[in-house]
Amino acid sequence: LRSPSRHPDILGADDLVIKIEELREATDWQIPISIKIGAGHMRHDIKIAVKDMVDMVAMDGIQGGTGAAPEMVLENIGIPSLAAIVQGIDGVEEMGRRKDITLMLMGGIKDGVDAAKAMALGADAVAIGTAAILAGSCIACVQCHSNKCPTGITTHKPDLEGRYEIERNAQWIATFLRNAADEVAA
Repeated sequence: LRSPSRHPDILGADDLVIKIEELREATDWQIPISIKIGAGHMRHDIKIAVKDMVDMVAMDGIQGGTGAAPEMVLENIGIPSLAAIVQGIDGVEEMGRRKDITLMLMGGIKDGVDAAKAMALGADAVAIGTAAILAGSCIACVQCHSNKCPTGITTHKPDLEGRYEIERNAQWIATFLRNAADEVAA
């Protein structure tokens, strides 16, 4: 696991254009292309994505992260998620492409209230990661990268994997997501 991750073929904006073109050709232009951007210089970064003709941009604010990134990155890189959506929308609108691009916000969306805030600010969708993992028995020991996850979520060791109770945890996660959806609807 490399976090923050980076595709070895993409070292800059020009490489991203090439990779997107390769993906479009490989899928015969039938599959939407999305990218995930760590929220930093969103107004500028999103313009690159729009120029590169992606279909969806997932913006990950500083509150995101599962514990796999180095502490320096987790604590000091990025901007807050809600600020990211505002800057992202500004950038897309400056390019005149707001109706063409789906903007998804992630990073610190912990409940339906956060999801509603993001959508009220203009996000088309939200992604809930850490909160859902916590609902499914994660204890936030910040060992995701170590292959030693004591609850069996982020490991390939059979003895640790066996600790994860799939059916029970699936029910807990489903309950969490239903409650979050109810909060958004309220």
